[in-house]
Amino acid sequence: METGKPEVIAQMNKSAIVRLLKQHERLSRADLTRMLHMSFPSVSSNTKQLLEDNYIIEYGVSAGKDGLGRRSVLLAFNEKRGFVVGVCFNINKIITACADLLGNPLSVVEKNMDLTKDGEYAYTLIRDSINEVLNKSSVSLEKLECICVGIPGIFDENSQKNRFVPYLDSWEDIQIVDRLKHDFVENVVAENVVNLGVIGEKWRGNAQNYQNVVYIEYDVGISAGLILNGELYCGPNGLAGEVGYIVLDPRQMAKTFSDEGALEELISGIALSNVLNDINDLSEEHFDIEPLILLSDNGNDRAGEMIDHVVRHIAAMIINTVAVLNPEVVILSGINGIQIGRRYLDVITELVRAHVPFLPHIEISKYTGNQAGLYGALRMSIMNAASNIDNEHFI
Repeated sequence: METGKPEVIAQMNKSAIVRLLKQHERLSRADLTRMLHMSFPSVSSNTKQLLEDNYIIEYGVSAGKDGLGRRSVLLAFNEKRGFVVGVCFNINKIITACADLLGNPLSVVEKNMDLTKDGEYAYTLIRDSINEVLNKSSVSLEKLECICVGIPGIFDENSQKNRFVPYLDSWEDIQIVDRLKHDFVENVVAENVVNLGVIGEKWRGNAQNYQNVVYIEYDVGISAGLILNGELYCGPNGLAGEVGYIVLDPRQMAKTFSDEGALEELISGIALSNVLNDINDLSEEHFDIEPLILLSDNGNDRAGEMIDHVVRHIAAMIINTVAVLNPEVVILSGINGIQIGRRYLDVITELVRAHVPFLPHIEISKYTGNQAGLYGALRMSIMNAASNIDNEHFI
C-alpha cells in the first residue's frame, strides 16, 4: 500500500476492503490479507471499524479446507446500509427504480409520458414515480442516499435552463435538481439520459468488455453517449456525442442554429412520422419506424426508399464517428435504433467496413426501452451515494 498520513492510509485500506467485498460475495480476513497484500493486523483493525460503521457485515463461516481445519468468519459488503433511486426520463416514458448499494432493484415503476403536456407535468410524473418506488420498497427518506435522474438534453449552467428538448413545452425552466432536493434528499445528480445509457450498457450490457464505446440512441431524435479510455466523455459543454447535428450533405449547411440537427431533420422520428402520414394520408404522430419496415416488406416503394435512406444515413454517421474516435464497439439502441439493427445490421456493417480502416464491433443494445439508461442512473447514484467510501470508478 502507499505511504502517507495514518488517517489517509486507513481510509485507503478501508476503501480497498469495501471494493474487494463488492466484487466477491464473501471473504474471510485471511482472504483479504492475501488478495490485498495487506498485513493481517491492518485488515483486522480496518474490518473492525467497517463492521462498527455498518459498511460490512459478518456473513457466516467458511467450511475450512476439505471441510477440515479452522473455520473462518466470512465478511460481506452491506448493500442494505442505504438505498438509491435512478430515474430515466425519455421521450415517451419515465422509468424509475429503487435499488440497494449493489444496484439490485427492489422495485421499478414505469409511467407513460404524454408529449402534449408540459414540463410541469413531466416533473410531477418524476416526483410521483420516486414516491411510488420508495413506498413499494419500504425505503424511508432517512435511508435514501442519492437520486440520479436522467434527462433529455442538458442542463446549461450558464443560463440555468434545460436545453435541446424542443418537443416538451416549458421543460427548459424546470429546476429539476433543486426541486428534487426540496422534495426528497439533498444528494441529487442530473445527467443526460443517453450518457446514462452508455454507462448502463458498460456496467451490465453489451459494452462490458470494452473501454472505448459509442452508444447511439435513435428514438425521436438521435444522439450518442461516449466512453473513451474507460471514462465517460461529455465535452466542455456537455454536448459530446450529439451526432444528430452531423452534416452529411453540404447542401444542408444552415445560416442559423436550430435545436434540430441536420441529421435529425433527415431521419428523426418526426421525419419518419411525416412519411408514414403521407403514405396513409393521415395526420398522426407515430415516431416508431416499425410501420415503415412492414410497409417496405409488403412492397411499398415510398416506405422502402425511406428505410434505405435511414440505413444509409445511420451507416454514414457511424463511419464519420468511427473515423474520428476509433471505438472498439458501436452499439445501436433506442426504439428505432434497435429495430434498424435487428433487420439491417449486416448491411450497416458492410457499408461501414468499406469506409474505415479498422472496423469496430457493431452491436444492438442488450436492453430495450429505457433499461440501459435506468441502470446507468442507478450506477451513477451508487457512485454518488453518501456512504460510498470505496472510490470505485462508475464505469
